Amino acid sequence: MRSATLLVTLNNKRFTCPLWSHFEGRRTPKLPFSAFKTRFFNRSVRFSMFFLLFILMAIICQQAQAEQDDSYLRFAEHLFNLGNYESSILEHKRFLFDHTDTDVDDFVRYRIAQGYFYQENSVKVQQMFEELMKTNPDSPLNPYVQLMLGKSYLDAGEYTSARSNLSKIIHADADVQLSAQAQYLKSWCYIHEWNWLKGIAEFRKVSRFQPDTSLSTVSNHLADTTLAKIPLPLKSPDSALWLSTLFPGIGQIYAGQHRNGLISAAVSATFIYLAADASRDERYVDVVGISLLGLWHYWRDRSSAKGLAVEHNRKLAMNLIYELKQKSAGFKPLNFELPEIEIIAPASLAP
Repeated sequence: MRSATLLVTLNNKRFTCPLWSHFEGRRTPKLPFSAFKTRFFNRSVRFSMFFLLFILMAIICQQAQAEQDDSYLRFAEHLFNLGNYESSILEHKRFLFDHTDTDVDDFVRYRIAQGYFYQENSVKVQQMFEELMKTNPDSPLNPYVQLMLGKSYLDAGEYTSARSNLSKIIHADADVQLSAQAQYLKSWCYIHEWNWLKGIAEFRKVSRFQPDTSLSTVSNHLADTTLAKIPLPLKSPDSALWLSTLFPGIGQIYAGQHRNGLISAAVSATFIYLAADASRDERYVDVVGISLLGLWHYWRDRSSAKGLAVEHNRKLAMNLIYELKQKSAGFKPLNFELPEIEIIAPASLAP
């Protein structure tokens, strides 16, 4: 068996130790325990240093990514505050695409829907808000979502859906300001449906939430104006129809269209005279033709009278609604801007 030795110096002491020995065809290193311990210690130190360096680099990269994400969101918010809603929507969508697991998913979706709202795209608004409430059922923004969703349905003429969303805010004991705004919008739903008494009652309820505010003042003023204008001098469409059935032209006069009524009555009398004259001269073919034309005018006159009554009522109602809107013009009781919500860093909300 062949062997080799190595001169090792540890702690100013020299040791002579076998380096290897050939035994059964293998080389087996042989070091003293103290040398092995020192070498293991040095390797542990190096491994620890590399591990700490790796952790430090990961933290730095994470902070850099967070700062970059924050800058993207600040830029999208800056576009929104400038009123460039189209570009703001694109930037917010890009942020969602790049960050599918972000903690501010509800806030970004709210901003996208809000951009569509200011662009008066009611279809997109309703789609985005409904999706937001499904994906983030516990979001603190849901009361604001329901308020804007109710306003969107109100603008689109879907008054039942609007009242449904607004009632959820009122009955949920949400923020007082939000509840007052929801009550105000709910009142307008009844006004647009010509349910004047219900609208007046709902306007009065705004004071329960904010009794001494400009919103309650405007609501009470609108209620007083509506109460002073009703009942409106409406015309019954059925009455106009039957009056024209009995006496052609009378239904139009009843509906407020005196000129049309007189013309219709004169035309009907002309057809009767011509038919009688043709019958007296035994011109029976002319009698049939004149009678058919007279019947067509008669049935058209009946439908016209009913339609004029409906149009008369619509104009009265729309004039009252227009007057109420004029009285509330210049006053914007609704505020869809978010307060300081602790779901996103304040720097990201800064303009």
